[in-house]
Amino acid sequence: VRKAFKEVIVELCHKGVNEVSWAKGDELFHFRTPCYEMLFLVLGRLHYISGPPAFASQDRSRLVTEGTPMCEAVLWTKWLHLGLLSATWHASTVKVYADAFHKAAAEQITAFVFLKSYALEHIRQLRQRLNDSLDVDDLTAVFDTEDQIRHTLRTDHCQQAFGMLTKHFGRAASLHFDSEP
Repeated sequence: VRKAFKEVIVELCHKGVNEVSWAKGDELFHFRTPCYEMLFLVLGRLHYISGPPAFASQDRSRLVTEGTPMCEAVLWTKWLHLGLLSATWHASTVKVYADAFHKAAAEQITAFVFLKSYALEHIRQLRQRLNDSLDVDDLTAVFDTEDQIRHTLRTDHCQQAFGMLTKHFGRAASLHFDSEP
């Protein structure tokens, strides 16, 4: 499994990750525009205002700190930005392009099984937040700890899918070897 994830990450780094520099005042995205990449703040300061500009207020405003992941949902579903993100100082972000992420994940079946389980749980968590009347925006992190992620990847659904793949490839291998002279 680790080898599979390593291959996805290597592929992604070669084709789907880019570092971008921003000047003070630059707008990274705004409300209701399509999202195509997940972002990580590497250096500098960003300011995020959740919701439409007409409803901008101090309580919907947040300072984004280095290391903060933004727009993770775009990796798992179609996403429209739910706020405005701008640079309050010179900043540098790393972009993970969703299309490249999907392609890299699809090429490695073992990683794909686990990522699919993670995606399903991520979407379930977003829906639960909405049902509980909690805010969901571009900075929403549904998993706060690595333990929560590990637990998600150990779900029955994930284990069942992995078992089905193992059976399928085992059957395919036996058919291949049984047909040889």
